[in-house]
Amino acid sequence: MDQRQAVGTIAFTTGLRDTGLRDRALRDVGLGDDEAAGLRVLAQVVAETADLALALREINRRVAGPRGLRVAGCCFTGAQMRAATGAPVPSDDELTAIQRWRAAARRDEPLDITLGRGDPADADLLVPIVQRRRVHGVVRVQRTGDEAPSPMATGLLSAIGVGCGEVARKAGLRRELGKARRRLAIAEEQERMARDAQASVHRQLTVLGDRLACHLADTPDRVWRRRMQELLALAGEADREVRQSLNMLQSLPAQDDDLPSSLRHLAKGVSQTTNLVVKVFVDGRPRRLSRGRTVALFHVAVEALLAAALTARAGNAVVVLEYRADDVHLEVRDDGVGLSHRQVFGTAVSAGLRGAQERLSRVDGRLRLFGMRPTGAVVQATVPRRTAAR
Repeated sequence: MDQRQAVGTIAFTTGLRDTGLRDRALRDVGLGDDEAAGLRVLAQVVAETADLALALREINRRVAGPRGLRVAGCCFTGAQMRAATGAPVPSDDELTAIQRWRAAARRDEPLDITLGRGDPADADLLVPIVQRRRVHGVVRVQRTGDEAPSPMATGLLSAIGVGCGEVARKAGLRRELGKARRRLAIAEEQERMARDAQASVHRQLTVLGDRLACHLADTPDRVWRRRMQELLALAGEADREVRQSLNMLQSLPAQDDDLPSSLRHLAKGVSQTTNLVVKVFVDGRPRRLSRGRTVALFHVAVEALLAAALTARAGNAVVVLEYRADDVHLEVRDDGVGLSHRQVFGTAVSAGLRGAQERLSRVDGRLRLFGMRPTGAVVQATVPRRTAAR
C-alpha cells in the first residue's frame, strides 16, 4: 500500500463508526490480513480521540508495538497544529524530509518513508504526516528489532502518518471551538452588563422625571417652571433613546467573520426595529480580515446606525463596504439632522462611537466624522489589510 492508498483508506475508514462497514471497506481495498487488521485498529484509534499523545500511546500499544516498531513522536511545521497538540518544531533532518516530500507532492509522486540522521541500521524512520493532500509534519518511528520493516508494515506506517494528521486536525478544531466558546461567553457577559447599565440609566431617568414633575407642581415662579419643563422634556427624550437603544441592541444579529453578511443582517435588524431604512453595498472582492479588524468595523457600523436612528432621527442610511488594495473602508451615511444638532460625542447613545474609535486604534485603523449639506452625516472607518511593521 503506497502513500496515496493510505490517505484514501484511513480518511475513509476513520469516519466509519460502524465496524461492519469499516471491515468491508478494508476488504474492498485488497489488503493482506495483517495490514488490514492493523489499519482497522488504527482507524478506530484515530476516530475515537483528538488527543495526539493518547493516540500515539494507543498506536504503539495496539499497532506499532506488535510489529517491532515504536512511534517516538510527531512534529509539525505549522504553529497552530503545534499549539493544538503540544508537538515540537521539526529538527533539521525532519525539515529536509518535509521539503523533499512537498516537492514530490507537487509532482504528484508517492511520498516515501525515509531515514533520519545516523547509521542507517540505527536511524529512525521518518514518516510524512499528510492531511488533506498537504504535508504538515513528520512521525518519527524507531525500530525495536534488527530487521527492516516489511512492505506491509511500511504501508501501515504511511497510514499512521495520515492518521496522526487527522488527530492533529481534530485537536485544532477542538482548540478553535474552545476559543469560540470563550469569545461567546465574553460577548454574552458584555451584553448582559450593557443591558444592566441601560436598565439602571432608565430607572434613574424615571426617578429624575418623577421628582422634576413633583417640583414643577410646587413651583410658583414662572421662570423656574419653564426651566423645569425643559429639564423634564430632556429627561423624557433621554429615557426614550435609552429604551430604543436597548430594544435595538437586543434584537441585533450575531456578528461572524463574514463582514458583508454580518452588515446585511445588521441592516435588516435595524430596519425591523426602528424607522431607519438601511441599504448595504459592497465594492471590490471580499477578503478575509483578522478577527480584530472585522469586529472593529462591525462595531463602527452598529454605533453609526444607532446614532442615525436614535439621535439624528434619520429616515434613511447607506452602508458602503469597500475592499481596496491596501485597506478596507467602511462608510455609513444618513439623512438625519446633521452633526451640529446631534452633538455626536456628547450624548449617551453616541458614546459608543468613542468605544468604536478606541477599538479601531488597536488595529491601526482610523475613524472620521463629518456633516453633509443640507442635512445628514458621514461616519468613515478604515483598517489596513495587514499590520504595519513596527
